[in-house]
Amino acid sequence: MLILIPVGMALNLAISFIFTDTSYFLKIQYFSVGYFSIAVLLSLIPWFTRAFRLLNWMHFLRQPFGFLESMRVIITCELGAAISPTALGGGPVKAGYLINKGLPVGEAASVMSLTSVEDLTFFAIGVPIAFALTPAIHIPVIGRNLDQIFIKAGWILGIILGLVILVFIADYFYGHLNFFRKMKRKLAEYWEDFKGLYQFIARKGKLRFVVNVILAGIQWTAYYMVVVALIHSLGIQVDPVKYFILQWVVFTLMTLIPTPGATGGAETSFLIIYSGIIPHKIIGLIMIGWRFLTFYFLNTFAILLLSIGGFVRKLGTKSANLSENSTDLRE
Repeated sequence: MLILIPVGMALNLAISFIFTDTSYFLKIQYFSVGYFSIAVLLSLIPWFTRAFRLLNWMHFLRQPFGFLESMRVIITCELGAAISPTALGGGPVKAGYLINKGLPVGEAASVMSLTSVEDLTFFAIGVPIAFALTPAIHIPVIGRNLDQIFIKAGWILGIILGLVILVFIADYFYGHLNFFRKMKRKLAEYWEDFKGLYQFIARKGKLRFVVNVILAGIQWTAYYMVVVALIHSLGIQVDPVKYFILQWVVFTLMTLIPTPGATGGAETSFLIIYSGIIPHKIIGLIMIGWRFLTFYFLNTFAILLLSIGGFVRKLGTKSANLSENSTDLRE
């Protein structure tokens, strides 16, 4: 983290200086403090919604899980997402944490995958409504990039299908080996846990799923409105629904970028999508503010919080040990 985050920040600054009228960097003080504060708040809201979403399923599974622990998982996932491709995100970190808490591997994988299912459900509802409310669909850049998204998605599905075929071929030729038999048995156990949790949710967790889809909507709307608040902080009025769609395209493109945290690709995607929409002389300034608040600020804040938490726990452990030693001496 100490290497990747500074490198990403340096790249962010370099791109911003290239694409921004440098005289505008001297005008940062003209940002409206009120709107900029709203942008900071919007960037933090997703931590809370994600923590509540995880807490919702942990209570459903009757796990002894508190809000602070849920928030700790989310903050750790934020850092995990910073050092992995955006499509992977912090999911493996979350699954690993839940497995260490005692959840079966299949159930932990189910909880991890539920996040994506909830997000996709919200997008399936929210994005068409946004398109219906704004003429943004007629912006040429939307159509061009949607084509690219579908092409790249086809490649990804093709790679997944190829991997599945390779697994079947390996099983056909080497399935009799002890290693493959053990692996198949383990995968079958994980699949039963995975499938069992989804069946249980279908029977008794539908309301919790609806609540989490609503929380997902709040989460992504907050993320997408950060750029709107930044633009408003410079005194420029924009259509929030139109920018909701543009941000959806940017974040979708980011999931296809293989660099850790989409470093470099996120900035490029932003400039491509908003070129000709945001005035050229400030587009770099808006981009650096958007990327800072939605990525670097969150990761730096996450490192700070986890460091403080670790320090407090270490002090608590030392105090407990001193108390035990004092008790032993008195005895």
